[in-house]
Amino acid sequence: MKTNMMILTAFFALAGAASANDDVFSYTGTGVDIGGEYEVEALSTTVPKTNDASSPTHARDTSRSGPRVVLSFHGVQTQLLFAGHGRANLTFLPLSAELDVTGGVPDGFGQVSGAQGSQIVRKAVGALIETAYEPETGIVSFRGKLARVDYDRDKGFWDWKALQAEVVIKKMYPLANGSVAFDLEVSAGVGFGGVYMNGLADLEKALGAAPASNSALTLNPMAAMRVGFHGADWRVGLASTFEERVGLSGGSSYLGNAASVRSEHVNVAIDGQYTFFRQGTGASARTFSVFVNAGYDYDNLTLSHMFFGTNDAFNSFRVLVGVRGTF
Repeated sequence: MKTNMMILTAFFALAGAASANDDVFSYTGTGVDIGGEYEVEALSTTVPKTNDASSPTHARDTSRSGPRVVLSFHGVQTQLLFAGHGRANLTFLPLSAELDVTGGVPDGFGQVSGAQGSQIVRKAVGALIETAYEPETGIVSFRGKLARVDYDRDKGFWDWKALQAEVVIKKMYPLANGSVAFDLEVSAGVGFGGVYMNGLADLEKALGAAPASNSALTLNPMAAMRVGFHGADWRVGLASTFEERVGLSGGSSYLGNAASVRSEHVNVAIDGQYTFFRQGTGASARTFSVFVNAGYDYDNLTLSHMFFGTNDAFNSFRVLVGVRGTF
């Protein structure tokens, strides 16, 4: 209730400010994605033998692979037009979730601690507010997110960010007499937040590692690039993102090794969309599209990497097909 009141207060404050300055604040719509996918996920781990970290055994776990149902709510999308200056797009409460068709499995940080997670929700992503500001002229714009959370059951941790800010360079090049356009977008930014690792403190206590903790604060530099083509009813694109976790809080130590959450998260995906139904324009427009997405995800925040710097990682390949509606 308190969060809802804060959102409504911010909404009316922006609307009032816009009216007072001849700016225009408007509702632009929402959107929903429904899709099905199959994911092949493999966790590479290195388990040191006894007390010798240089003599490991290697393991590869693919038991978390399987079919998923993906649901996404694009959030309440609004726009604030600044007279003579540009526009700001505000999105409230965008949410998405992947549901595991085959049922849940025990999770925990690095799939080791055995902490029990959700039996259905495989992944979930949500933010309180996302915003983008685009000046009236130029190719440079700005994006930001407030209170974003990424949950992954099988990895066994929550990534959260209190604040995230990016500088974006976007350019569109018309082709084929304007019927087709080439899109280029490059961005770089930084976030501040942390990571919460399910059951890590219990595992550290069992190992005799000190101090024991489930969480760490992080600084998250990031970069992204997207290229693609689009026409009136279709688009195809290739997108890649890179994010570094830099630990800001003191970690535990085990066998003389200082544990660190410093790690990398990389995602590469190619996607396509075709709109087969369109009705109305502006905020009242309704569209329905089919889409397909094929992607690869790499994340080396694992127990073995955290304690011994082995660079083991989660590697995930997935193909997603579904229907997208905006209204």
